[in-house]
Amino acid sequence: MEETNFILTFVGQLINFIILFILLSVFVFKPLFKMLDKRREKIEEGVLKEEKAEKKLTNLREVDKKLRAKNEEDRKQILHKAEKEAENRREKTMHALDEVKKELLFKAEKEAEEIKLREKDKTKREIVDHSILLAEKILKSKVGREENSKIINNYLNNL
Repeated sequence: MEETNFILTFVGQLINFIILFILLSVFVFKPLFKMLDKRREKIEEGVLKEEKAEKKLTNLREVDKKLRAKNEEDRKQILHKAEKEAENRREKTMHALDEVKKELLFKAEKEAEEIKLREKDKTKREIVDHSILLAEKILKSKVGREENSKIINNYLNNL
């Protein structure tokens, strides 16, 4: 009897285990596996998104590096062009200043020559006027040759 009891107990426990296994499979394992599958899919999706984001970040870094290099090259070209332009402007300004200087020098020389000629004419007129006055004095004062020479020398020394 003990053996039959043991077999019946064993069969009862085996049936209980099978029922428990079926119930657990239907009500616990299926939802648990579904949840684990969803979780795995989300993790895989997150990993894929991370890989895509990493690729995009790498691409953006490369693009940024290229743009920075291009900007640096453009900056150097613009700076070089500005320096050339400034040098050209400086040369043009210096050339224009030289032209103005030459023109002013020419005008000053011309004006100096005109002043010189005017003064020369003025001096000539004064000499003529003084000579006339001297001649008048000589004629008015009927003096001798010696005195005449003294007056002329005196007059010329005063000039």
